[in-house]
Amino acid sequence: MRGHGREQPVARLDEEFERRWHSEAEAVMSGMKEWRLQHPKATFREIEAAVDEKLSGMRARLLEDLALASRAADLQDKQLDEQPRCPECGQVLEGQGKQERTVLTHGGGEVHLRRDYARCPACAAGLFPLDEELQLLPGPLSPRLQEDLVHLSTWMPFERAAKELAHFTRVEVSETSVRRHAELAGAAYVAVQAVELERLERERPAGPSGTDVALVSVDGAMVPLIGGEWAEVKTAAVGRVEVVINRDGVAEAHARDLSYFSRLADAETFTREAWVELHRAGIASAHTVCGVMDGAEWEQTFLDVHRPDAVRILDFPHAVEYLTRAAQATWCRGAPAADSWIQEQAHTLKHDERGAAQVLIALAHLPIQQATDPTAARQARDTALNYLTKRLDQIQYASF
Repeated sequence: MRGHGREQPVARLDEEFERRWHSEAEAVMSGMKEWRLQHPKATFREIEAAVDEKLSGMRARLLEDLALASRAADLQDKQLDEQPRCPECGQVLEGQGKQERTVLTHGGGEVHLRRDYARCPACAAGLFPLDEELQLLPGPLSPRLQEDLVHLSTWMPFERAAKELAHFTRVEVSETSVRRHAELAGAAYVAVQAVELERLERERPAGPSGTDVALVSVDGAMVPLIGGEWAEVKTAAVGRVEVVINRDGVAEAHARDLSYFSRLADAETFTREAWVELHRAGIASAHTVCGVMDGAEWEQTFLDVHRPDAVRILDFPHAVEYLTRAAQATWCRGAPAADSWIQEQAHTLKHDERGAAQVLIALAHLPIQQATDPTAARQARDTALNYLTKRLDQIQYASF
């Protein structure tokens, strides 16, 4: 009986919406016909823009009706034990009338939602049950618009993100609004990760199935803060390693499905908190993990904590940087002899199975006595030689 009693109101609701949507569609079609008569020489771009403008209003009305439809139908069959309850204490909420909310959506359309407001008689907490059901976020933007805005703000400065959002969605927001949304989203994500980290430390669960060969790389980068200060943000990159054959028929290793984890934190805190992303990526269960790092001690400690058995690889540009300093101290910056020597050693280091040993020999035999400043050249050579010799196992690039 309950099911049968519910069908009639829902059917009437559907009929009402169908009439309204049919009317909206006819209005769009007639409006476009009239527009086309007034613009007989319009370009395709102009026609497309006009269609989008006409459809944006209809789209907003569809969103409005569909958002309210499921709620209205549900209320037909609610029992007392199904009424909205206070998330704080569990008491049934008391209705306090209706209030209207306007939500901006793509195309600049406005969705008007007239929804119930309820308060808890026990703890006085108030909420809009429809907002909770639809998972609407604070502010005037629809959840999808907020997602697009935050997505753009992770790629570019906030001012430019606002301009790009307006270009693609016809919704204008201020730079301040972009910043606020980005910071709120970031804080929410950090909170989610903090809860997950507590769970990992409490339960110590087995990680998801990992890949055959995985990549973990960490590094720090100086970034400007508000007020003219600078600080180091540490980042971990995680992915799987895939060997592919290039156009020359040579096998190459490539990192795929990369994900990232960043924090403005000291090395110990970063190492602990990055566990969330490493666990999600299945690093613990990967058969082999390649740790591509520079020579910083904290980066090696990072591997000691998460995968002490990782194959440790000194990132190639870092190795070449030391060779470059030694060569330029010997022949001067930009000298043809220096450039030629650097290119030869870099190629040998990367492609020859015995390349690491050969490069160290060449490094030891640099003609530093011919340098303009033999003392500086000797110091640069010895620094490079000591650094790379200490990491001989990490510069076997041809094998890697």
